[in-house]
Amino acid sequence: ATAIWEYLTLNEDPFQQVVYIAPLVRSAFYHWSRLLRTVSRPLVDTVPTRTDHELLPRQMPMSWFDAQVQWNQEPETFVPISRPIMVIQGNRDFVVAWRHNRRRLQEVYENMHYVLIPGGGHVLHGSNPAIRRQTMDHLLRYLDTTP
Repeated sequence: ATAIWEYLTLNEDPFQQVVYIAPLVRSAFYHWSRLLRTVSRPLVDTVPTRTDHELLPRQMPMSWFDAQVQWNQEPETFVPISRPIMVIQGNRDFVVAWRHNRRRLQEVYENMHYVLIPGGGHVLHGSNPAIRRQTMDHLLRYLDTTP
């Protein structure tokens, strides 16, 4: 989502539709993470992700978090975009700070359709069948109805 966001702010928009599923603007526990990163910088290069999902890495490089902090501090990152987008987010996502992200995305995307999936975690498409079906139903409905 970050790569697409940055692309849309710097280039002509080539996409017919854009859908973000659990997009990361700011991670959960962002402020605590920044504090711990300051202390651990000389000692820790990677952290375990505590996931067994086949699409997610077992270890996360700390350089990824450093890049996220830098990206959040750059005001030009948050240029308003008028194109319609859809955001699908679970309210049980403990990877991203979804409440903060929703507010930030609403500031940037003037035409945002937001869907909150009750009980959904971070990997909505890899969740239990009911959450996955609900996510895909919203996604397909949006793709079918947007020009």
